[in-house]
Amino acid sequence: MYLASGDREWLRYAYNVCDATFRQDQDIIFNDHNGMVQGSSSDFTPLTAALPAWMDNNEVFASYTLNNNMQTIGALLDMANMADELGIDGSDLEQQAYHCLDAVNSYMWNENHGQYTAMLYGQSCFFHAPCCDNRAQALAVVWGLADDDDRASTLIEKTPVTHCGVNTFYPSSGHSIEPCLYEKSWGLVQGLWNMAAARVENYNALRRGMAALWRAQALYSTMLVDGGDAYLDLTCALSNVRMTHRVIAGMTFEPQGIEFEPVVPACFTGDKQLMGFKYRGATLDITVKGTGHEVDFILLDDKRIDGTFIEASKLNKRHSIVITMKEGHVGSQGVTVVNSRTLQPEEPIVMWNGDSASIFNYNPNLAYKLVVDGSRHYSIDDSVFALPQIDKFAELAVVAANKRCFSYSSRPFIKGGPDYYYTHIPEAVAHSESLTVDVNVRQAGTYMLNINYISPATVIDVRTVSANTHRMGIVVMGGLGTDSVASQSNYIPMELLKGNNAITVTAHPASHPTATPLSFNLFKK
Repeated sequence: MYLASGDREWLRYAYNVCDATFRQDQDIIFNDHNGMVQGSSSDFTPLTAALPAWMDNNEVFASYTLNNNMQTIGALLDMANMADELGIDGSDLEQQAYHCLDAVNSYMWNENHGQYTAMLYGQSCFFHAPCCDNRAQALAVVWGLADDDDRASTLIEKTPVTHCGVNTFYPSSGHSIEPCLYEKSWGLVQGLWNMAAARVENYNALRRGMAALWRAQALYSTMLVDGGDAYLDLTCALSNVRMTHRVIAGMTFEPQGIEFEPVVPACFTGDKQLMGFKYRGATLDITVKGTGHEVDFILLDDKRIDGTFIEASKLNKRHSIVITMKEGHVGSQGVTVVNSRTLQPEEPIVMWNGDSASIFNYNPNLAYKLVVDGSRHYSIDDSVFALPQIDKFAELAVVAANKRCFSYSSRPFIKGGPDYYYTHIPEAVAHSESLTVDVNVRQAGTYMLNINYISPATVIDVRTVSANTHRMGIVVMGGLGTDSVASQSNYIPMELLKGNNAITVTAHPASHPTATPLSFNLFKK
């Protein structure tokens, strides 16, 4: 808004709102140990509806989605830029953004597939979801958040797209082959994907993506179909407008003016015109001549300018801008085109029985793997199988695979090692907003803690956990609406000293202490 309008009053108001919102949630959403944003996406990405069936609210909170992390990182960097423009110190915002980004690029990038996983999940370690979220991936490229140019280029080249465009979520859990017919976010995602393809100069991906948008707009206008019901949606039309502004005209808005960096596939010959574009107090008539991504020269009102940047101070009336490109070329980068989506196999349902386990929904046509601490180690050849000898704390799960991809994992099973501590919470302090319990351990080191609790309410109870006055993280205790069934919170790592440790659990100010903690479970990692 500010870059397009130059309205500083709006900028200050927007910054104050964004800053207040961020500060309220800052100490809840960021994991204390790795700096990433916890919790599943709550907007219209299909990932929300495609979580493993066994996940409850506590386990959803402990997960990390690429979508949440990329949008939060982008928001923090925008806020840092806003602060800089207003003369405010926003260095802490930038530092937190890059701390989170480093973790995302370390933990969420799948080197074998050349793309980011849509989600990390599990109880004490990271499992990669067997799918990708292409809106979040596109944002990573458009905002320059992918580690380097090679990673961004690889992502655009290797992520599967269908003949009708890129799926929002792939492999898709939808019922239609054409992405635009069942995902209301599709037009937005396709537009972002095209901008990402333009940024890495992948002309093949850009040409296909723009054709997909035009096809959808021509055939369906603003009509999308969901379960047989048609409804209006403008994201496809808006994305088409953005292709003109941000790709063909190549406009990037800066505080002091506009940078012009068109990217035009070689097949789009002839003059491309955008007439009557409103910018601050000016009206711009823009013409792009030629193809490619290198600007030869720019004429402003028939006068050649230096470079590709036009200062806002020079734009105060109706202006003619003519951009002449150098000779275009056909891109050599590839596109991974698939005939249709690939559905994941059904996630296994496993009963763990001490030294063995049973797969209830075993399918002999699928391959199965035992996952130990996030890595697929052992093949499983029958519905009943023995567990390997593991003499330490470990998180076990089972995944199924067809010829093309893996399933989500079964509900993980925590196999405790020799150092396990169960600590009862006295009833006298269990209902306190802040309770402290002493735990004596034989060895110093990292322990995994979760809390047994009951909750007669249906809201989520958020608590801050500290050890020896040092904050360790956030536990959530989702309400079950009954006080007769005990449940378990998410797990958090705890750094404990040899001997006695004071563990304190305090109700978060943004939450209401509706759950009753019963005991602590501590496992030495």
